[in-house]
Amino acid sequence: MRKVNNNLKHGEFVSNDVKQILEFKKADVFDFPILVDFYYRVRDKCEEFLSAIGDAIIQDLYYFTEERLEEIAESYRQRMDSDTIDIFIKLLK
Repeated sequence: MRKVNNNLKHGEFVSNDVKQILEFKKADVFDFPILVDFYYRVRDKCEEFLSAIGDAIIQDLYYFTEERLEEIAESYRQRMDSDTIDIFIKLLK
């Protein structure tokens, strides 16, 4: 779905990347019947995909393993001076 969407945004001609998809193998340009066939085949996967994205966003926003916290801390250590780190630590408490 992502490949087809990106290709459609950039023109009417089917890219070689999209030609790897069943419905577009023999197509040179996008046309409505092919797009409808593709949509009906993948539409159930769209909900799964969006649900997976939502789960990944929730994981990223709210779950912190010790390893992940160490990576975040190291990233900040590389970008902040000592005074800024001290202020940040106080604000986190």
